[in-house]
Amino acid sequence: MESMKPELLPELIREAEAAAARSGVELLDVSLRGSGRAPTLSVVADKTGGITVEDCAAIHRSLRSFIEQAGPSARDWRIEVSSPGLDRPLKTERDFRLQTGRKILVEWTRDGAPRRDEGIVRAAADGVVQIEIDGQHVQIPLTAVTRACRPVQW
Repeated sequence: MESMKPELLPELIREAEAAAARSGVELLDVSLRGSGRAPTLSVVADKTGGITVEDCAAIHRSLRSFIEQAGPSARDWRIEVSSPGLDRPLKTERDFRLQTGRKILVEWTRDGAPRRDEGIVRAAADGVVQIEIDGQHVQIPLTAVTRACRPVQW
């Protein structure tokens, strides 16, 4: 049986991007693991408020259909579509933006003093994350953040 070629990865990435866009989801990573007769296509996606099982299933169906049209060995492919997970550290503006409305823990410096706060991400743009901490909207430059994540990880 002929195996799927890893050279198809750019086409698979385009298909994953298109499927994600149709679902209102942002694609964070696409990778191909393994080779030969049983490769695994791994897709990590998220959206503001969190990706749903339905979002993952829609992307999976689209990729499965694409692979089936690309070659006879499609049934040998594994496709994994998932969220970035709760343990993923927040580092970029995009990471914070995807957490809008969610509670996070953040270590940061203000006027040279270290701080550690829990709050809800309200916005992230232009190198600044806005977090509601104890009812106050605090603007934190991303350059002042030393560590941030969802509360489960702390």
